Amino acid sequence: MSSGKTHSKASLLAAIPVSVGIGIYTNDPLTGVVAGTGCASGIFLTPDLDQEGISASEWSIIKSTLGVGFIWLWFWWLYAKAFKHRSLWSHFPVVDTLIRIMYLTIPLFIAGLVLGWEVNQTKLWFFAWWVFGLAVSDTIHWVMDGLPIRR
Repeated sequence: MSSGKTHSKASLLAAIPVSVGIGIYTNDPLTGVVAGTGCASGIFLTPDLDQEGISASEWSIIKSTLGVGFIWLWFWWLYAKAFKHRSLWSHFPVVDTLIRIMYLTIPLFIAGLVLGWEVNQTKLWFFAWWVFGLAVSDTIHWVMDGLPIRR
């Protein structure tokens, strides 16, 4: 079983080849950076948000934000209550990524409506590549945990 710090390092290290690979694949370095950023986002958008306790990555967010990170914990509290740790819904690659993205984007979508944010095809394309990068990070996390799935 890997620690949160090990998962964080793996997400950061994977961000480099993801960024380069997607940049080459799409012939667009910016798209590569977006995908790599999605992979690095696995540090704070970890599958371990399904834990009710405070993980190592959550402690680092709290420390680096001088306590503001407690808002992040509060936001994910209902998610942690809804899913068992390492369940199919919270730890299986791509499935867990999409569920966490939906959980995160619902309040962002509402804020966007209120604030009049505009979404265009380019923004959606970048968002899709960012999600791809996060899914890569989640898959690495799952493999490092020993491919666990609880029902």
